[in-house]
Amino acid sequence: MTATTNRKPNRLRKTAFILGAIGLLIVGVVGVLYQRYTNSARVRADAEAYLQGFFGSRVSVKEASFSLFDGVRLHGVAISDPFTEKFAQPTDSATTANSAGTAFYCDEIQIEHDPMAALSGRLVIRSLLAIDPICTIVHDAESQKTNLGTLFSRKPNRTTSTMVMPTVELLDARVRVLSLRDKDLRTVENLRLTVRGLAANKNTDLYDVVWQSGDAPGTSGISQVDLSTGLIRNVRGGLPFMSVEAVMLAINAGYDGASAWRDLLGLGGTVRARDYNLIGDGHSQEGRSATIDLNDATVSIPSRKDETEIPPDQRYLRFTHVNGTIHVTVDEVRAQFNGNFHGADCEVSATITGGVGEWSSLDDVAFDAEIKLANLTLPSRKVGAPAGERSFIHGWQQLEWLYDKFLPAGLVDFSIAARKSAGAGELVTIKNAEVVAKGASTTYFRYP
Repeated sequence: MTATTNRKPNRLRKTAFILGAIGLLIVGVVGVLYQRYTNSARVRADAEAYLQGFFGSRVSVKEASFSLFDGVRLHGVAISDPFTEKFAQPTDSATTANSAGTAFYCDEIQIEHDPMAALSGRLVIRSLLAIDPICTIVHDAESQKTNLGTLFSRKPNRTTSTMVMPTVELLDARVRVLSLRDKDLRTVENLRLTVRGLAANKNTDLYDVVWQSGDAPGTSGISQVDLSTGLIRNVRGGLPFMSVEAVMLAINAGYDGASAWRDLLGLGGTVRARDYNLIGDGHSQEGRSATIDLNDATVSIPSRKDETEIPPDQRYLRFTHVNGTIHVTVDEVRAQFNGNFHGADCEVSATITGGVGEWSSLDDVAFDAEIKLANLTLPSRKVGAPAGERSFIHGWQQLEWLYDKFLPAGLVDFSIAARKSAGAGELVTIKNAEVVAKGASTTYFRYP
């Protein structure tokens, strides 16, 4: 009995020793794996590979730190590619915050990850929070492209079946729109936004993106972005109000004809793109569209090709203090707005039809328009009259005949509905017109 009793403690001690050894081995292996997979250099390399696979563009990280339960901290994160890097000035570094060669830069990104996956050597990211990042959109006048089109032109190097699509938040981001022309880099717009992106569906490239303006509190919107194609579709609220130039330069990445109708309409002032459906470079134009809200904007239209040489602020068909909407597709522009026309209150409803990229004046397009003007001072073709007025009268056969016969002048209320087919030789068909004289005069000569 004594021998049996002695053997039991021996077995217990042996079992405890074996379990302890196994425990130490496990701890040692875990420690080695932890050190191997969580050291700064490896975390930085893994983070660069992950982000590069996520965005499909070149990513660099200056410093990285890892905590099993507190997450990953990245410092000096920059996203660029060959297209954006060519914008960098000689004194810039391609990864500096304010370099035009960097599409995205952030001093600190906080990452929440899966601790259990980290123990097995995998970096599974649940969310990314970028604090005070700088996002730069650069439009190159020579190529008529922006870096956004290039960023989305290549399918990211990832498989959605194995990559968890994380939540992405840009907290108090500065969004810059820059224009590069003849090596001169100019800032067009600076915006402050907070942006949050949520995967629309599990294992897809679709993101629902919610933005809130830091410049106009209470202003927000939701878009849906397809990271694999660059498709951007408005869900609600559109984009923030900004200058026309900034909107046109920014969306030109997915709307190569944008500059054509911007120039045709001579758009200026403050606008907001909403109900847009824009596709990145290299994709079919079918379905591309945008609705532009006008807020105290200007619209100036060249009535003929020779009027394209007249500065927009000197053309006769010039509307100021415009409020309304312009809806643009690949094939047509529909406009409905009110504003001021040479001192007269005006209401305009018009549809202009034709290939967007082929427009240079109203000669090139078909249109159907209705215009109402109150208290309009009639244009003049007298010597010394503004060049825009004289050119406008001379350019329309029926109008020039009217001035030849009657020399109208003075103040009127005027409304007209007219249409024209595309082509320089096509005449304008007047469906109806009404003139109410309010102190106007005419002269009629007849001999004998």
